[in-house]
Amino acid sequence: NKHLTKFSYIIYHGKDRSKYESRLKGVNLVITTYGTFSSKDSKTIQSIPWSRIILDEAHYIKNFKCISFKPIFEAQSKYRWALSGTPIHNSLTDFYSLIKFIRFEPLNDHKFWIKYVEKHKNKIIILDQVVKLVVLRRTKSQRGADGNHLIKLPKKQDILHNLCLSSEERSHYDSINEKLTKAVRDFFGVGSEQGARKYLKTYGQVLVSLLRLQQACCHLCLLNYDIVILVTISQKPDEGDVSISDINELTCMLDGLSIEPSEKSVPIEFNKKFKSVKIGKMLEILSNEKINSTIKCVIVSQWTSFLDVIKFHLSQNGYSYDIISGSVPAINRQGI
Repeated sequence: NKHLTKFSYIIYHGKDRSKYESRLKGVNLVITTYGTFSSKDSKTIQSIPWSRIILDEAHYIKNFKCISFKPIFEAQSKYRWALSGTPIHNSLTDFYSLIKFIRFEPLNDHKFWIKYVEKHKNKIIILDQVVKLVVLRRTKSQRGADGNHLIKLPKKQDILHNLCLSSEERSHYDSINEKLTKAVRDFFGVGSEQGARKYLKTYGQVLVSLLRLQQACCHLCLLNYDIVILVTISQKPDEGDVSISDINELTCMLDGLSIEPSEKSVPIEFNKKFKSVKIGKMLEILSNEKINSTIKCVIVSQWTSFLDVIKFHLSQNGYSYDIISGSVPAINRQGI
């Protein structure tokens, strides 16, 4: 390093991190997580006056009102950097959280921000000026003084494969779609004033229904077969709002579905051995790309349950693989 003849660092994380507290002030760099820095038993690291605090994936603190992030906003530091590829997710409030963190006065005052940015008639123009003042952008197209690209990356190619469901999958998908549509309409009392109010308060139910349809497009085994056969409404509009804080709870509720045991045999489509259209296309692409020990591929899915299906078909077709998901400890991911 041209700035330091000797460089030292500590990874401050995990249940044994307390043994490193005495060394925190004597190293050049401390690497930690948002959760660790904000925890109640991390008073030592919170009390240190830092030269510079750098937040990676800074949009993580987009909710400035969250009590958990209070230690991060209050941390002592001469310089503050916030790195993010998506500084705004839902609203300008997300960007304000970053302004608050870097302490860009006077906009870090929330009342001032509301008056002169969020509610100002020229807020887009004002925001553009603020961005130019506080944001350093590095794009792939930028070039240095020598005329060369700052970052040399291979050209990205996006290929969209439009797939049509097989007759078996289409039949089940249409059945699920019809039942869920009716369930949602009945649940919300479409056409009534009460139903309209209920819709605004429990739109999470609709979102979960859409997620079910997305799952059906991946592989029908991701669905409980009983859900497809027995769709009945057990929850009425006057039973109170549905909490959307826990997606797992919502999934179980799924529009108030009452699931009863089914004595019918489960069709092959609901078994992971079934090769869905999407699985078939995945295997075709892998074959065409001639994936081997030197040419590797990354497969990403929103559903961890779908990864289990993918694993089965990869094994059946002689592909070796590793899985990285929430169930894999962070320490084991480095080896992968």
